[in-house]
Order: sequence, then structure tokens, then C-alpha cells
Amino acid sequence: MAAATLSLWFRLRGFALTTLLVHVPEATRAAAVLGAPQDGDTPPHVTIAYPFTRSALGATTSRELARLFAEHASFELELHTVRRFDDVAYLAPRDPESFAVLAEAVQRRFPGNPLYGGMFESYIPHLALGPVPRLTTALQSEVEHLLPIRTQVREVELWGLHRRRWALIKPFPLAI
Repeated sequence: MAAATLSLWFRLRGFALTTLLVHVPEATRAAAVLGAPQDGDTPPHVTIAYPFTRSALGATTSRELARLFAEHASFELELHTVRRFDDVAYLAPRDPESFAVLAEAVQRRFPGNPLYGGMFESYIPHLALGPVPRLTTALQSEVEHLLPIRTQVREVELWGLHRRRWALIKPFPLAI
């Protein structure tokens, strides 16, 4: 399909944006400490690519993503500490390398889609908790009592924004 056709195909389905992420349901309680996610938000996750290509819903891109992620082994995730960017508090993985490898593979395969639109110089894997001003000492302590959070990462999910609500479109399994 031509790019214009893909763009039309994408708009007709109503998705304004897409993202590739690793959903971490085990972090739901920790993420809710700074404010429960609103209906339609993405679930607790580590971002692999955002914004992602507008052709993400097409069969060709879907096949390419399936092949790409099947080349990478599943891995153990341990979120072990609370950290801060200037404006966002987040949980940091003990070993961020596996996420960096996935993000770099996506960037190499889809170079026209720089992570976060090219706003940042480097990729720092993280699970966002909420705005730094909300992270009081008491709330940080509450989150820290839930750590570490451990899980096995087995897939990367494609999510789409449709009418101001994020929705799971398709999971892509990692190799076992």
C-alpha cells in the first residue's frame, strides 16, 4: 500500500497514535499510589516506542513486528527503585538493557519514528508513576514498600489511541 493509503486506512479506523509497550500488571498497585489511572489510560508499562508508525495497524508492519520481537528472548523484569526525571516519578528496572535492546531494534527497523518524537537524547527504560510534585515522602515510602516488583516479560503490545482512550490492538510474543 502507498503511504497515503496507509494513512487513510489508519484514520478510518480512528486511531490517532500508536505505541509499543511492555504491560506490567504487577505494578498496578504501585502506579495507583500517585493517583489511580483514569479509564482509557494506558496500563502500567515500560515504553518501547512512542509515538509509533502510523502504519502500525497494517498487515505488513504487523508481520515485521512479529518477526522482530520473535528474535528477542523473554526476560525477567525487576522494578527496584523510585527515581525522578524533572517532572515524572518512575520505577526503574534493575537491568534496563533488555528494554534498550528492544527499543533499539524497533528504531533500527523503523528509523522514521524517533522515540518520543526525538525530544530526548537517550532512552531510559522506566515505568511512570506520576508527576513529581505528587510524590511526597509518605507516598514514596508507600511505593517503596511494594518493591521489588518482579515479572517475566513475554510480549510487547501495540496500543492505539482512539477517541482519547488507549486500547490494546495486538500483542507480539517474545521468544521463549
